[in-house]
Amino acid sequence: MLATTILDHGALLVGVFSGVTRDAGLLEGYENALDDDRLRAEHSEIYVFAPGARMLVSFSAYQKAAEMSAAALGESTHPLKTAFVGSEADVSANIEIYTREVLGDGNTHEHTGQFHTLEAALAWLGKLHLLDDVLALMPPIFSPPDHHPSETSNLHYADLHDILNHAPLVLTEYWVNDEGSPEFLYVSEAAINILGEHAHVLISDPESLLARVHEHDRSVLLAQLEGSKDSDPAHPIEVRFEHPLNGEIWLQIAYAQTPRRRHGRPIWSGYIMDVTRRKRLEIELERSASHDALTSLLNRSQLMKNLVSEFGRAKRYQRELSIIMLDIDHFKAVNDNFGPLAGDAVLARLGGELRRNRRENDCIGRYGGEEFLIVLPETNSDQAKLVAERIRENVASELIQHRGDTLSITISAGIASLPLNDTGELETLLEHADMALYQSKAKGRNQTSVYSAER
Repeated sequence: MLATTILDHGALLVGVFSGVTRDAGLLEGYENALDDDRLRAEHSEIYVFAPGARMLVSFSAYQKAAEMSAAALGESTHPLKTAFVGSEADVSANIEIYTREVLGDGNTHEHTGQFHTLEAALAWLGKLHLLDDVLALMPPIFSPPDHHPSETSNLHYADLHDILNHAPLVLTEYWVNDEGSPEFLYVSEAAINILGEHAHVLISDPESLLARVHEHDRSVLLAQLEGSKDSDPAHPIEVRFEHPLNGEIWLQIAYAQTPRRRHGRPIWSGYIMDVTRRKRLEIELERSASHDALTSLLNRSQLMKNLVSEFGRAKRYQRELSIIMLDIDHFKAVNDNFGPLAGDAVLARLGGELRRNRRENDCIGRYGGEEFLIVLPETNSDQAKLVAERIRENVASELIQHRGDTLSITISAGIASLPLNDTGELETLLEHADMALYQSKAKGRNQTSVYSAER
């Protein structure tokens, strides 16, 4: 917003800028204001009031404004006077720009009225009998409580407020206080839709937001909020968040340091966006790349990566390791007699049984066809046999219903173990498990065998 007001003492108030003002907006409005014969009156002076927090204007634009002022006044000796009117956090944002010499001949300077509080700025305006003129132009956010802004200001502020409220993200500003804790200076009202909490609650109690961030993600978020020092935009991070109505959602959060300061500390501006739909799709795509779609167990590629890792760890730290190789007995007969869909149902049910019997550190995957492999870290052959027998017995006792048919299956298992201080190879361990599985098949199936070098 930019307007022109004639002051009692003959000077001209060129404009009061609010909202977001960039180079084009500043220069266009300034040029329109300067195109006035009243500026050519003797002893004219120009006052520009700008809330520093929203001024996204380059130094070259200020130089151009000063040159335009000098040309309009007809004499380069008339100064361009400026004053910041804004909140405590805003008023000193662009002081260096305003205090620089803007013309190379040394005759014209910008003179700055600097106010560390809004109250001080208003008091200065009052002494010059400018307060009513300025407040009539300022949006409500910059007005004293007892002031009634103009209808035009109300409409401007209402439009901006409506845009922020309906944006698909939460705009925020914060600083890190002397205790090292982040404090919000501004939170847009879109917070109620995205975070399930009113903006004023988050401003007064930022811990209420942090408390609902997943405990595994909270330290990452705090490290970004408290530790970033450079002025480049921070890399967006994604955290899990407990929404009071929608349960767990995913938020993308990013901040960049602004030129402004609060008590000497930088103010950060950023956004919080709900990325739940995209994140869940990414997780599903990542899972599909590592898991078998039919059984929901690891696919062969991921299974072998995990096995290689566990095998290397066991040898490096001289730990025990066992593997169980499982195979469905007479699986071909299931497909031949009941069809491939029945075979898929059997595989899916076995996958579920294996998941139910999985211990915390076990790794289970589909090794190929109707074969499965279980990797058991920190487990000897006797312990592995107990696991295999429990699974075998559960599978044998379960009846599978499929399209009116009742199916029952059994499995055979072979176990191989890596003894302490063993120097063997992974391929050898897999061969031993396969040999033990073959032994179970040879003994009549529905059995568990443990490989022994003595046999």
